Amino acid sequence: MNGVVKVAKWHHLELLHRENPGYKGVRLVPKLTDSHIIPQKIGKMKVKYASQVFSSTVASNMGYLADKKILPEECKETADALLFFDNLFDSVNGSFIKKNRFAKPLLGPATPTSVHHKTWIEGKKILKSMKYINNRTGKKEVVPTINRGNCEKDFGEALITLFDEEGDCKVDN
Repeated sequence: MNGVVKVAKWHHLELLHRENPGYKGVRLVPKLTDSHIIPQKIGKMKVKYASQVFSSTVASNMGYLADKKILPEECKETADALLFFDNLFDSVNGSFIKKNRFAKPLLGPATPTSVHHKTWIEGKKILKSMKYINNRTGKKEVVPTINRGNCEKDFGEALITLFDEEGDCKVDN
């Protein structure tokens, strides 16, 4: 990310979950449960769990605990990856009506001048550069669904073409 090779590891989420930080029964990451972290307990097709794991709350707490040496320093790289996906999710889950001008900007409406376009352009570059380590072979591999290159337009470009110059959504009937 940003020209720097980083390594995110599921193990870091396991460490955060095991640490279970909190004070007097109030946890810093209350939504992280075994159903989010332990592979054998993760339910199929639970988008809710993915959005709770790949969240700014999990990322900021993981990064903070790594800064304080409670978690290993390398957890910051995983925290950065979680923040990246949180922003990407927010950019496509925003609202047409901006409810709170102090909320996360990517949750607001996508307009020709909004930060969404920059997020999509940067996101595309990062996604195309991502690799994963195959547990069976130990080799770095490209995620095939991201790098097929058979799409005429990427999702950001497709969304941008939906808006006219005034920022109104164009829909063909």
